[in-house]
This record gives sequence, structure tokens and C-alpha cells, in this order.
Amino acid sequence: STYKYLLITVLDTYGVPIPQIPASAFSFEVTKEAKTTYYGTLELLFNAVDNVTDVNGEIRFELTANTSIIGGVEISVCINEVEIKNTVSVQCNSYDLNTNGVVNLQDATLFAEYFESKKKKDRWLVDYNWDGKLTNIDSDMFSEHYNHAA
Repeated sequence: STYKYLLITVLDTYGVPIPQIPASAFSFEVTKEAKTTYYGTLELLFNAVDNVTDVNGEIRFELTANTSIIGGVEISVCINEVEIKNTVSVQCNSYDLNTNGVVNLQDATLFAEYFESKKKKDRWLVDYNWDGKLTNIDSDMFSEHYNHAA
């Protein structure tokens, strides 16, 4: 499942952007936050969208996972094994809302419950296009994954 794009900005100690740092110089350490659930063994992959940092010192990585994740992870970012940022917190949602490895009727029931919930902490779980609103787009995205493995 693709979760998000991770945007990293690299600045020197004076706040000046550092361009031309290759994506291969970056490494990541992932820590699961409390109350985060997932199916199977959690493995996150960071696929470089950009080859090097741009003139603003920015580079993007696509964050994907081999399993369903509900909750959040903290990511430490390093360049050539030197930590540049303490942690980046990423919230993750999944179509497999009960994290059992398949999107089924139980997930559809949870989807409806979260979609109609007045609690912000529930609603973000089914905001699949990450626009801050729950619409038919989110429902359609869920429906496309129904009866599929997570």
C-alpha cells in the first residue's frame, strides 16, 4: 500500500538549502508509535521520486508498506549515516481497517462507522486521498479494494 510522499528539506546550519544530495545518501529508521496496528511483519520502503535534492534542498520519497498499517510511525532521517532530523511522524491508513490481511465485510462496516463518525481521530482513517474531507472519492477508493488482499 502506498501511504504518502515524504518530503525532506536539507538546509545547512545557516538555513541555506543544500542541492544535489543524491537520493542514495538517504537512509531511514522506522519506529512504530503506540497503538499502531498492522498485519504481518511491518516493512516500509522509501522509493526516491527525485534523484537529488533540488535548489530548495528538497527531495521526495514515496512511502510504501508491505502490509496494512493503522496508526502512525516515526521516521528518523539520515544522510550518509548522519542523523539530520530527529523524527518525522507519519500517519497511516489502510483499506484493511481491521488489519487481518484482507478487505472484507468487517472492513466495510468499520469504513461506514468511521465515515459517519463525528470524531476527527476516526475520520482521518478513511480519508484515502488525504484531502481533509470525506467524500464519494474516499468511498470509491475503498470500494475498489473490497475483496482484495491488504
